[in-house]
Amino acid sequence: MANAAAKERTDLDLDHFRQILEQERARILDQMRHIDSRDPGSDTANELDELADYDQHMADQATTTFLREQDQAIYVGLRSELDQVEAAAERLEEGRFGICERCEQPISPERLEVLPFTRFCIECAGDVEARF
Repeated sequence: MANAAAKERTDLDLDHFRQILEQERARILDQMRHIDSRDPGSDTANELDELADYDQHMADQATTTFLREQDQAIYVGLRSELDQVEAAAERLEEGRFGICERCEQPISPERLEVLPFTRFCIECAGDVEARF
């Protein structure tokens, strides 16, 4: 974990990264709202009417269930990404943005451009990912 001695990055345009994080947050929330708008209920009876399940073919029900589960999985992924973006915005406001949480060294500006919510420099990210 980073300690209080880590220095705020003065070599980065923090307003630029703040804007990127805000845009990313808006994009993710828009996608989440889109998924929410497609999911009228949690059971197939709500999608058509109460008796629709009785006449619906099993393959149609399976497709509906698959699509709902797919949307739920995408939603969970988006929620995780949103959490990462919001944590990066918090680090930015606290002066810890762009500092690796593992080795406390600066994260390269190029890496931050590609993955602005990253918590690790490229070397530490490789080490952390290798553990899983």
